[in-house]
Amino acid sequence: MLFFIGVPGIIAAALFFPHFLYAPLAAIILLFSGGSAYELSSLLQLPKKPFYHILSVLCGIIPPLSAYLTGLFLSTENAGLLIIGISSIASMTLFFAIASMIVFTRNKDSIDYILSNIKYFLFIIIYPGLLSAMLIALLTYKLAGFIILWFAAIVFANDSFAWLIGITLGKHRGIFVVSSNKSLEGFIAGLAGSIIAAIIIPAITPIHTVFSFPLWSLALLGFFCAISAVIGDLFESALKRNANIKDSGTSIPGRGGFLDSFDSILATVPTFTLFLLLYQISL
Repeated sequence: MLFFIGVPGIIAAALFFPHFLYAPLAAIILLFSGGSAYELSSLLQLPKKPFYHILSVLCGIIPPLSAYLTGLFLSTENAGLLIIGISSIASMTLFFAIASMIVFTRNKDSIDYILSNIKYFLFIIIYPGLLSAMLIALLTYKLAGFIILWFAAIVFANDSFAWLIGITLGKHRGIFVVSSNKSLEGFIAGLAGSIIAAIIIPAITPIHTVFSFPLWSLALLGFFCAISAVIGDLFESALKRNANIKDSGTSIPGRGGFLDSFDSILATVPTFTLFLLLYQISL
């Protein structure tokens, strides 16, 4: 049910609501980034105190929120690199604000305790924080709605093809230690799915009127995005295995937690963003 409601909703928001820098899409990204950060506070086994949960959520929300506000008031197309830079500054400012707890503490015994946990906040600032900021930066591109859908198609094609072929034809399993159910056949099918999506979507949408990509570069984009998506999925599997849990949360019926649906997207957005930036530089 969530699939049949959520996917059409995202498509509608991408195509028919570009107002205020695609506000509905930005809200979804912020929600998933904050939700993933909250779940990570448990996966990383931070102290189960409201203060740590709130701080984790702030680490997940402030980078993409600063990116969104920058893009909203900047009103400049293709300003992704600038927006990522500003959100990075905001992120590091947040980290040093957290680090100030050590500088100004009056309790010597708390220093080791704070230091043992502060590295996790830096991790959450980057993942999902800064990676979500990269997603927000994509919203500044011309035809941003189609670009977001193109990106999503590449990631979801990998997941869908790998799942379908994996459960029907998958025989060579155990190729990844952190996720023993994944098969070689599913992995290859996922690669093919991403490459097909990377090539087809620009051809059937207005993207080709703005970006003139050679076929070989689109195939490479699909290939490297597929590898990134798999790494993202396996990385989250490793986090869950380390925490000895099956799903990152229960927020999304049938999918688990926010991070369960966001892991591949977060890992793939740097690859996709780099592709667009290299294209801009080559012009």
